[in-house]
Amino acid sequence: MKGQMKWTYMFLFGMIFLLGDIAIYTLYGKNGNIQPLMSTQRQNNNAIMGQHYKIKVAHKTQNNKDNIDLEYLDHIQKMNGDSPKHVDHRNDIVDNNNQYNWERNQDNMDHYYHENVDQIKPFGLYSKANKQLVFYNRMPKCGSSTMLHFLRRLKKQFQHVHSNKYWEPKLSHKNLQAFIKSFPICNATSKQYVFDRHIYFIDFEMFGYQQPIYFNIIREPLEQTLSWYYYMFNRMMSKSRKNERKQFFLEHKNQTFEECIRENINSSSLDQKCLLNKLNKPTSYVEWFCGHDDNCSDMSYGIPKAKYNIEKYYMLIGLTEEYNLTLLAMEKLLPSFFKDIKQFNPNMTRINVVPAAKKVRPSTEIVTFMKEHLKYKYEIYNFVQQKFHLTMKKLKINNFSEH
Repeated sequence: MKGQMKWTYMFLFGMIFLLGDIAIYTLYGKNGNIQPLMSTQRQNNNAIMGQHYKIKVAHKTQNNKDNIDLEYLDHIQKMNGDSPKHVDHRNDIVDNNNQYNWERNQDNMDHYYHENVDQIKPFGLYSKANKQLVFYNRMPKCGSSTMLHFLRRLKKQFQHVHSNKYWEPKLSHKNLQAFIKSFPICNATSKQYVFDRHIYFIDFEMFGYQQPIYFNIIREPLEQTLSWYYYMFNRMMSKSRKNERKQFFLEHKNQTFEECIRENINSSSLDQKCLLNKLNKPTSYVEWFCGHDDNCSDMSYGIPKAKYNIEKYYMLIGLTEEYNLTLLAMEKLLPSFFKDIKQFNPNMTRINVVPAAKKVRPSTEIVTFMKEHLKYKYEIYNFVQQKFHLTMKKLKINNFSEH
C-alpha cells in the first residue's frame, strides 16, 4: 500500500513539473524572449472586425443617416491604440485644436462616398438634433433677407434670434470656441428658437452639445455671383458709404461684370478685381458647408466633408430658383416651426434685391468661362439640387399652384 502511494505522488509531481516547463516554453519561447500570447490572431481579428464594422456603418443608408458617428470613431480609436473620447468634448477644445484626426475622418468620408455615390437621399431631420433649436446659417445673395422677413412674421411660433455679423463667416479656433460657449440657446428645451447668421457650418456635437436643426437656401452659382457683384456696387451708392465709395470705384472701376472678367481673365488678381472674394469666393459653397477648419479650403477634403455635413445634418437646403417649393417643404418637414410659411409669396416679397435694370447679363462666352471657374460651387449646388428634387418627390410636392 505504501509503495502504491509513493508511485502515485511521484506521478503527480512529474506532471506538475512537465506542465510548468510547457508554460515557460510557451511564454518565453526557445530563446527566452517573452511572446505576446495570440497577439497575431487578435490583431487579425481586430482588422477583420474593423473592416466589417466600417462597411456596415457606411452602408446604413436606407434607414439611418447617421453613417459615420462617434461610436464608429471610438471603435477605430480603440483598434489603433488611442484612448476613446467621451461624447462630451468641451474639454478637448482647450487642449486639441484639431478636435479629431482629420486624416482618419477623411478616410471615413472617402469610403462613404465611394460606396454610396448613387445613393443620394432626400433631406430629412437629423434624429439626434435638438428639436427646439433651428439654425439658419444663411448664405449671402440667396434670398436670405426675404427668408428673414418670413421668419419674423412667424414670431408667435418661435423666438427668432438674429445676428448682424455679416463679414465673419469663418471663425478662428479661439473665436469658434468663444462663439460656442456664448451661444445663448445651445441647450434650449422649453422654448423654440430660430437662430440666424452668415456663418460656416458648426459641428456642435464636437463641443459636447446637441446639433441644432440646420436649414439653408442656395442659388444657382453664376446667378449668385452676378447678384453679389452688382449688389456690392449698389450698396456703395448709399449715403452711409460716402467715405468708402471713392476707394471702391478707384479699385473696381464702374464696369459691368463682363468687362471686369475680360479685363482680368488672364490675371492672378481676377477674383480680387471682380469681387469673387470674401463671401463670394469660387469655393464658398464648399467651405460654407464644410466648416471652419483650414482643411476645408482644400477641395479634396472640403467637397466630401461638405457633402457629408449636408447629408447628415441638414433638414433642408432649398433653392432660390424654387423658393415657393422650398417654403412648402419647410412646412411639411417641420410644421412645429414653419406652419403657414407657405402662405407667403417670395415673388411679391423681394428684399435687398438689386434692380434687374442694373444687372447686365454676360455673353455666352463669359458664361461658359465662369461655369468652369465656379466648378466647385456647382459641385455642391448640383448635389443639393438632386437632394431637393428627391425631397419634393418624397413629400409629393410637384407644383406650387396645386397647393
